[in-house]
Amino acid sequence: MSEETDAQNVSESLHKVRQVEFEAALEAALNCASPNDVMKLIPYSGFIGAQASVVDGRARYWLDARVSNIGNPSLPAIHGGVIGGFLELSVLVELLFCLETSA
Repeated sequence: MSEETDAQNVSESLHKVRQVEFEAALEAALNCASPNDVMKLIPYSGFIGAQASVVDGRARYWLDARVSNIGNPSLPAIHGGVIGGFLELSVLVELLFCLETSA
């Protein structure tokens, strides 16, 4: 086998291991019935300070106040990319959490 094939095999093996680890962590988080545990599996959520909890049986999502999330300090306004990323994260976690807990 060539070095390129070896490198590809190693890369594929690593990907499979990471996928199995993520799936196990996701299953554990879903078993805790906490959207915040699911949120913690996504590194970007920690970077922007995204949080989640269950209030009255419904998931609630919010962003921690962080200077690093400000896009225009003269307003101050949250950066549009942070808002977009937060919305995407919230939808993803809501789907994973709600679909799993209602099944």
